[in-house]
Amino acid sequence: MKKIKIGSYQKYIEMTYIDEMDIYPLTLVRKANNSTANIISPTASVTAQSCKISFKPKPDQSDVMASANNPINQQINVFCSPIVPVKKGDKLVLRKMNEDGVTVMATYSGNTNNNPKMFQGHQELLFTILGDA
Repeated sequence: MKKIKIGSYQKYIEMTYIDEMDIYPLTLVRKANNSTANIISPTASVTAQSCKISFKPKPDQSDVMASANNPINQQINVFCSPIVPVKKGDKLVLRKMNEDGVTVMATYSGNTNNNPKMFQGHQELLFTILGDA
């Protein structure tokens, strides 16, 4: 039996990525007093990167219906190419696109709250929205 490499299907997987994201990296900066601090770069390192945004209720929600239209009460996963440079703490600006791939339905801003889960054909990020519902 011939083994099939998932990586050979990379372009087909990425065809399902109709959403977009910008990545603002978390960087270590040395202050004037020689202390260091992690800050979010004001400049995006990656812009308009194709991705797929997936919503599902958080596992600890007792009332799933109450969270159906509230992204703050949902677990948000972002899927993208494994070569996209993203790490824990980076700020993401996500744009949920309409099926036409042109119209922005919603924009979410927040941080990655873990290191990406790497797979052969994609990487998966958990996303936390900044702000209140």
